[in-house]
Amino acid sequence: MKSGFLLIDKDVSLTSNDVDYKVKRIFNTKKVGHLGTLDPFATGLLIIGINEATKLFKVIDEEKKTYVAKLVLNKETDTLDNTGKIINIVDRKEIAEEEILDVFNSMLGKNKQIPPKYSAVHVNGKRAYELARNNVDFKLLEKEIYIYDIKLLDYKNDEITFKTTVSKGCYIRQLGLDIAKKLNTVGYLNYLRREEIGKYKVSDAKKINDVDFSSLIKIEDMFKDIKRIDVQNDKLLKLIKNGNVLKLDYKEETIFFKHGDALIALYKKQDDIYHLVSLLRD
Repeated sequence: MKSGFLLIDKDVSLTSNDVDYKVKRIFNTKKVGHLGTLDPFATGLLIIGINEATKLFKVIDEEKKTYVAKLVLNKETDTLDNTGKIINIVDRKEIAEEEILDVFNSMLGKNKQIPPKYSAVHVNGKRAYELARNNVDFKLLEKEIYIYDIKLLDYKNDEITFKTTVSKGCYIRQLGLDIAKKLNTVGYLNYLRREEIGKYKVSDAKKINDVDFSSLIKIEDMFKDIKRIDVQNDKLLKLIKNGNVLKLDYKEETIFFKHGDALIALYKKQDDIYHLVSLLRD
């Protein structure tokens, strides 16, 4: 049973689940998942896990993500992107570039964000976008996000192209609308591309139609920078395989335990105690 990761450069119009399905067919396996859903209108880096690799998304999940986006000003759609219907038009005089830069600077650091109603957030057991499509009235809770960087790449014809690096949980469609509101107008995204997730870059990714077994990145190669401990002690081996917490004198926050050539478990330190993240079978 093959396990590992794929770096996919997702095309526009494909859903992230479409990519999962194609990978299942290529590798003839059922256990496939993706990290960080990309909307159908968006392109760029999608990290796919196959079999045991799906258990290790937690290692990458907290990583920063970098996007390039194009924000159309003075018009708002219900989905906050170019797939939705226009629900608001604002007559706003041309905005000076200095205003945009001031807004960008004001948004750096911690921010509060309410996810878009057309999102995959769960609401009483259902996806928010399902409720929105059925015109069900509901509210989403505000979440804390972090904006590490935001740069203006281009501004013309009431369209702002920007590049931003953000924390987990930040919706760039909502960020676009929030930028527009700070400029006293509305807006929606006409383009969105994810360029990076942590150290993984879209320049190293493949289109789904170019993927084959040679594209698979082994788990140990995906996480070369994580310390590996070869377990020789039978008592410790049993504790690890049972998922027990471990008091060990290591400086590293995250550790892979291996037995022979096989990785057997991933542990993460919390309050000086190592806790199981995931057991691995191969």
